[in-house]
Amino acid sequence: MVKEWDMLEEVSSWNPRLEKLKILFGNLTLKSPLLERIKEAQKTDPTIQKNVEKVQKGETLDFKLGSEGVLRFRDRIAVPADERLRREILEESHRSRESLQEYSIELKSLALKILNLIAKALGMKHEEIEVLLEEGLQSMRLTYYPPCPQPELVTGLCHHSDPVSLTILLQINDVQGLQIKENEAWVPVLPLPNAFIVNVGDILEISQL
Repeated sequence: MVKEWDMLEEVSSWNPRLEKLKILFGNLTLKSPLLERIKEAQKTDPTIQKNVEKVQKGETLDFKLGSEGVLRFRDRIAVPADERLRREILEESHRSRESLQEYSIELKSLALKILNLIAKALGMKHEEIEVLLEEGLQSMRLTYYPPCPQPELVTGLCHHSDPVSLTILLQINDVQGLQIKENEAWVPVLPLPNAFIVNVGDILEISQL
């Protein structure tokens, strides 16, 4: 169990971002020495310094200076035109892939255990679940909800149900990104530390009609 929690802690330390139809891992959580080198390299990059001046003059909303003094573009670190530095960041992202693969394998195992427990509660046989899902399809989505100064002006994702058999959700910070509809009102799901939220998807629900 300790191994699983270590994996979850590593995933929670990432800052992935969601764009239309794709997930990008360009916004890495960098170790302090690397972040310091980026900060120093930004000082000698002409393009970055022009954007720093715009931030200081209040002429842009896309760029911001973080508390550590690093320029960011829409919450992503602005990387200077330094090939050596960029290679180092790329190597860091490749190491993260191995952790993501291991996490994905463990999560599939958890999903199968949950499905078997659901089958048992419904009076279904273990074999029936296997026939229903066959080999199945596993996918992973990482959604980044940055702090929003005016949430009342923001439109989130459209209301929807999950077109899968099971959704296992891990909320890794205190941002309330998930809502459920109850009594005609949308209610935020409060994040619980060290816990998964499990949603029954359309496939499993339809199979029981």
